Amino acid sequence: MRPEHAGQVLAVYRLGIDDGNATFETSVPTWEAFDAAKLPEHRLVALDGAGRVLGWAAVVRVSDRCAYAGVVEHSVHVHPDARGRGVGLALLDDRRADAHSRSPARVRQTDAVQRRVHEPLQIGPARALR
Repeated sequence: MRPEHAGQVLAVYRLGIDDGNATFETSVPTWEAFDAAKLPEHRLVALDGAGRVLGWAAVVRVSDRCAYAGVVEHSVHVHPDARGRGVGLALLDDRRADAHSRSPARVRQTDAVQRRVHEPLQIGPARALR
């Protein structure tokens, strides 16, 4: 994900907000705010043959507390016209391969869509360790 993708990335984000299923956010941030919040080494875009953004994935730290070192929240947003074509799965799989090289992945799967998307990647649900 590079600055030249900013407009399209934020447009896809806006579509996700409008759908009501992609995020708890209610407004699209500026590119500067988005850029500052996302970890730079963990950003991906899926492009079509013409260079249009079909979807994106990015990661934020859950907390600055040392107890949460390495714990991140990922976001994957896919343009409505590209849904059902494996774009989200490809973005997640790339993220999983990168993250899994560091530590096993677990996902807080709160709805059926998240469970369905994460299942082929063999990413299980997160749970509290006691």
